Amino acid sequence: MTKRAILSYFLLFISVTVGLSFTVWVSWEGEDWYRTVAKAYAETAQVRVEIVPIPALDQKLQVGMKTPDTLPDLCLIKSDYFPLVASSALPVDSGRLLGYAGRFAEIGIQTYTSGGALRAVPFYADTQVLFLQTAVFEKHQIPLPESDWTVDDLEALMTRLHACGVTPIGWGFNSPYIFQGLQEGFGQSFMPDGTIRVKTEENQGVLRRLRSWVVNGWFKDYPQRPGLIKDFSAGKVAMIPQGSYLIPNFDEMEVPYTAVPLPHPWKSVIDTKAWVVFKNEVLVYPFLSFLFDRMEELCAAHMKQSLIEGIPSTERYSEVFEKSLKNSLVQPSTIAYSEGYWTAMKACLELYLRGEGELQPLLSTAQAYIDQFQ
Repeated sequence: MTKRAILSYFLLFISVTVGLSFTVWVSWEGEDWYRTVAKAYAETAQVRVEIVPIPALDQKLQVGMKTPDTLPDLCLIKSDYFPLVASSALPVDSGRLLGYAGRFAEIGIQTYTSGGALRAVPFYADTQVLFLQTAVFEKHQIPLPESDWTVDDLEALMTRLHACGVTPIGWGFNSPYIFQGLQEGFGQSFMPDGTIRVKTEENQGVLRRLRSWVVNGWFKDYPQRPGLIKDFSAGKVAMIPQGSYLIPNFDEMEVPYTAVPLPHPWKSVIDTKAWVVFKNEVLVYPFLSFLFDRMEELCAAHMKQSLIEGIPSTERYSEVFEKSLKNSLVQPSTIAYSEGYWTAMKACLELYLRGEGELQPLLSTAQAYIDQFQ
């Protein structure tokens, strides 16, 4: 082969190789797993997959919507980002997902359908549970709660823990992520037509109840999660309601803990994730099928609930997850939720629970803000 022929072949090889590549934005847990899958796929299909972790994904997507050329080919989103990207996402062509067409969980289909078309490929869900610091319960000889317990039982337990000099429960006052499940358990605020009502008698009752927990010294504010995790690990706070994704962290830190369902009627908030295809469908869909073939590893390592039927979920805490799913609220994927409710309730919760505002005016202001998006 002549030097000219070798050079031509080399240039052809380079052009083909560079062409067969695409970019994937990811966030949350599992970065190493995504990289491992991408590397295996590149070796198998001879297609380069660039995995780009994006810590502040919502901010990055907001910029991307204004400059579409900067968007990736494939992006992992959560439900409250969906209104931001739905108009730019390509309709899902499930026929390209070999072996996975028709296997999406109904909650995923409902969450990511817009304009009569599925516009994101459902992937997994995180489930809220109540974590208990078992060393605290053992030290004070307090029995762990039964799985069919109630909020009244929780209050009795908090009374007992507080008497032992322990902070019973903690999370961020300004967290709609935690509050909305409690709110929905005691009264319907998230309506079937997508509207959200926060100025209700039931909601006022829940907020007054939470405020009494603060006044009684049962409920401590943790504006940042690292402080909450630190105090829970050290046994300074006995219980924290959080997502199942924290289980691997607690295992690695060797924290003495267990997980139980939230007390009835407090609903577990289901936080779903999905894949949005912005471009390069020909290359992206085979990669998704390849990734789904290996998804069981991600679910086991990070305690995810697959939104693809037929993919085994981890058996550890399976009963807790099943009970939680039966009494749950799937995070809405509407503008009224992502831009209205989230912003309004963060402010309302923090001001009221800190004792810095009257309940009726705060809820009226929150409702008026949410109504701008309904």
